[in-house]
Amino acid sequence: NAEWTVYNTANSGLPYNGVTVLAIDAHGTIWAGTGRWFALEGGGLAKFDGENWTLFNTANSPLPHDDHFGLAVDPLGNVWSGTEGGLAKFDGTNWTVYKTSNSGLPDNRVATPVFDDQGHLWAGTWEGGLVKFDGVKWTVYNTANSGLPNNIPFATAFDKQGNLWIGTVGGGLVKFDGTNWTVFNTANSPLPHNTIYTICFDTQWNLWIGTDGGGLAKFDGTNWTIYNTGNSALPSN
Repeated sequence: NAEWTVYNTANSGLPYNGVTVLAIDAHGTIWAGTGRWFALEGGGLAKFDGENWTLFNTANSPLPHDDHFGLAVDPLGNVWSGTEGGLAKFDGTNWTVYKTSNSGLPDNRVATPVFDDQGHLWAGTWEGGLVKFDGVKWTVYNTANSGLPNNIPFATAFDKQGNLWIGTVGGGLVKFDGTNWTVFNTANSPLPHNTIYTICFDTQWNLWIGTDGGGLAKFDGTNWTIYNTGNSALPSN
């Protein structure tokens, strides 16, 4: 039987009990971003190697904010964190912080960063649209220059063909193949809600979509399966 181990501020080095994002690096180290989404508060970024906890926050590091929206590890092992106050990169020693004031970021509120096969970073922002960063150049996609249904792309994930899938806040689900944009919403698909806060692919490349009040959706590219409090053991939609 599986056993659960619970880590909280009372029994570990976790700085805050609101854990919003997680990432695991190549060494198996767990990185936990804490916060309370949209509440402008959090405990910073925690690193846990299985024995020791290390805390990074605005008081002891260049992190731009203690409220974290997204975490990702790039192909070189750098940890990237999307925060309420900008995008931070940590190479294990040095921090690089990107903000609207020193980069091409369209908004300082940065959500889930992901990396494509070329190692380029893609991230959604709150009201600034979608951004791509190749290490030098920033490219911004928004409602004015792309097929995005709104400028709040919050969740991002790549499929095995390299298509970028984007969960938006209020605009539904978007697929971008590098040229064409396809939007799935409650009007044209079985998607149960147009506000999406998290998406991920399983080992069979089914897309799982966590919505704000509509339950959990599974999409295999053709068929949709919806799980909610009425037809499953989900405790909340």
